[in-house]
Amino acid sequence: MSFALLASKHLIRRAAVSSFISANACRTLVCTPNSNAKLGTGNHPSTVIWIKLFLGTSFPSSANTIAIHLAAPLPVTSGFLPSHHWTIERVIAVSMLPMYPIALIYEPYLMDYVVSAAVSLHAYWGFGGVIRDYAIERKYGPLVPKVLQLLWKAICLFGFAGFTYFNYYDIGVIKGIKKIWSL
Repeated sequence: MSFALLASKHLIRRAAVSSFISANACRTLVCTPNSNAKLGTGNHPSTVIWIKLFLGTSFPSSANTIAIHLAAPLPVTSGFLPSHHWTIERVIAVSMLPMYPIALIYEPYLMDYVVSAAVSLHAYWGFGGVIRDYAIERKYGPLVPKVLQLLWKAICLFGFAGFTYFNYYDIGVIKGIKKIWSL
């Protein structure tokens, strides 16, 4: 048997590296001439772990050092990528510029809801960014930023619900703004 095969069997048998079996990026165990074994990870970034193993009678020397390159864990992502999220924020912010004059001139019923949603989202993302930037976990602890984010989500949800209620049961946001301006 080759040195690489013996080393891999020994690692699995002794469970020297618990994540050896579950590491999906590990493909081969490569033996170098100086009796170091290295797990190949392809093109992925990797973390080097040096393990001092006392391999006993399986190998000529009593102590061998094996370098195992395990792939770095993939980041857990949820939702949009930051670049997509930023692009959507910018598109809504820029689309709000012509949205207001169009809504004030033509007064379509649907524009009340579009303006309400755009204003609510713009405020949610804008002030949410302020909370993320200035309510820092290392300064205020892990609870304060989470509470502020939750509070801000509730405020934005109630604000959007208020806009929707005003649009459905009253004259609407656009006509309400026109009435305020006519005073």
